[in-house]
Amino acid sequence: MVTRLRGRLNTVDPWNLNQVILAEGRRVNKLKHPKRPNQMACARFVDTRNLAHDLRNGESRARILGIVWKPKGARPTQTGKKAFPTRVLAEIITFVSLAGVLSLVSHSFFSLPQGGSINIGMIPIFWLALRRGPKIGIFAGAVFGVVDLAIEPFVVNPIQFILDYPLAFSALGLAGFFQRWRVFGPVVGVVVGGTGRFLSHFVSGIVYFANYAPTGQSPAVYSLIYNGAYMFPSIIICAIVIFSLQASKSIDIYL
Repeated sequence: MVTRLRGRLNTVDPWNLNQVILAEGRRVNKLKHPKRPNQMACARFVDTRNLAHDLRNGESRARILGIVWKPKGARPTQTGKKAFPTRVLAEIITFVSLAGVLSLVSHSFFSLPQGGSINIGMIPIFWLALRRGPKIGIFAGAVFGVVDLAIEPFVVNPIQFILDYPLAFSALGLAGFFQRWRVFGPVVGVVVGGTGRFLSHFVSGIVYFANYAPTGQSPAVYSLIYNGAYMFPSIIICAIVIFSLQASKSIDIYL
């Protein structure tokens, strides 16, 4: 590529450029290269009043002219990779917010002394996991666990915090592994995800809440009864709702 700068011709290598954007210049003449048609061009800029100053300051010609050129047929290069696309990130924010609202409502109706409630806030996380897969479902579940901590905090140990909040709720995303099972996948996914959360609470109850067990009762039995009292009804309710959403084809809407 050739540009005219204060009466002198300056060449710019066009092979690594993407597209032509004119930063300055009132007129541009594009001529096809005789040997490489449709792949190179020669441009003459009439107005170049600021280019010499910028060149003396070390700016590249391509950056000054705003020129990016790419040979025909080449693919655009990616400068960075996003963890989640913008649309998926918006869905995560929406579903986690909805889960937080439903969790707040659930805690206001039923809550056990050492934490735990029949939580319908799991429904949006199951929904998202079945829509977008386990990776996004697990991430959204972990975020929802932190939100649930803000709603009903009960922490006695850092490890117990991990078991009862981020780890337990991230297990809900395991439902995403069953997104391709179109008939019974949603129900199986809810059962697996809910069971994963239950097991995390169960271990936490044995290790950190054994002193709450009645005299003569095993900590394992106490943790099973205590955590099962709210987790099993939650799983059943979520399975019914998710199955209804699947039957109405609402889970995959707008995908």
